[in-house]
Amino acid sequence: MKYCITALVLILSLSCRQRHDAGESSLTVMTFNIRLDTPADGDNAWPYRKEMAASMVRFHRADVAGLQEVLHHQVTQLDSLLQDYARIGTGRDDGARNGEYSPIFYNKEKLECLQNGQFWLSENPGTPGIGWDAACPRIVTWGKFRNRHNRKTFYHFNTHFDHVGQTARRESARLIKRKIQEIAGDAPVVSYRRFQFPPFLGALPDPDRSGRRHASERRISGQSGTPARTRRYLERVSYGRETRAKD
Repeated sequence: MKYCITALVLILSLSCRQRHDAGESSLTVMTFNIRLDTPADGDNAWPYRKEMAASMVRFHRADVAGLQEVLHHQVTQLDSLLQDYARIGTGRDDGARNGEYSPIFYNKEKLECLQNGQFWLSENPGTPGIGWDAACPRIVTWGKFRNRHNRKTFYHFNTHFDHVGQTARRESARLIKRKIQEIAGDAPVVSYRRFQFPPFLGALPDPDRSGRRHASERRISGQSGTPARTRRYLERVSYGRETRAKD
């Protein structure tokens, strides 16, 4: 069975003034489920696609890339392949190296990370563990970043919702909303996650009705210049909702 890589590119403009150099003041953000490394994937297993996964980040010139389903050896290989990027994030099982990461890679020439941390999607978010009716531990990686060119700051939150627990998904959305307010206050925030919610369920609460600026989400199904095999990985994209940036 062939598997596909999910890539969503989000464009967020953090500057409200007229820009003379869009490359300095705009922000290109990618969320990318690279899929964990499992031999069951055969020809599509990680050893055959790791270069393509890294090339996707470079191709879209992401300033910030939040990844999901990343095991420790995968994240260290991406560290080597993405020389222009630094990375934050830990494993979900122990807050160190075990279990899947939800890491954030960022362009270290354009951005600096001022602060970072993680919490778990559970009743006890400060310690590793499984929440509600989830099948697995779920971690949120967050960072506070500053644009080196215009000195503007923003927060970025990256996670991967549980694929089994419906209660866990609902409560995770509520928890993230509370934690964003607690950590970021009124600062600009980029927050995305793999919802694991097919549209027909219609059960996911709006995680943020506060009027925050949201990213514009654009589904990518391959484009000119993308390697052909990578385009095939992008034929299926995960479910998501589109929101538009508001002034």
